[in-house]
Amino acid sequence: MATVDINLNALSTATNITDFNALLTAIDAGLVGTGITRSGSTLTFDSASDTSFDFAVVAVNDDLVDTPETVISTLSGATINNGTATITTASATTNITDIDQAISFAIGVDQDITEEGGETATFTVTMSETS
Repeated sequence: MATVDINLNALSTATNITDFNALLTAIDAGLVGTGITRSGSTLTFDSASDTSFDFAVVAVNDDLVDTPETVISTLSGATINNGTATITTASATTNITDIDQAISFAIGVDQDITEEGGETATFTVTMSETS
């Protein structure tokens, strides 16, 4: 039997559940049918289980204009009953690219007008993307 801990790295800038689906829920879905089990953040592999599994992290549209955010998953604390357990790749990172836009509206007029002379003022409403 071998174990390893999996966590969301504190250096991640994305927020679990707010910016992406719940990490442990995603892991649990990936474990289905593999024979690998999870208790807290500890994954347990045994001689009858698969040697790997996949899990999907899905970005959540938070409707906020922000910079790209990172999701960093890390492995730590590898153990095995008989032998030595090491971690060859301790972390993996994905980036969430923002799709939200920042826009502004403005209104302007081309001139002042007087009561006499049938003058016309033209108003213009403009929408533009801001950075």
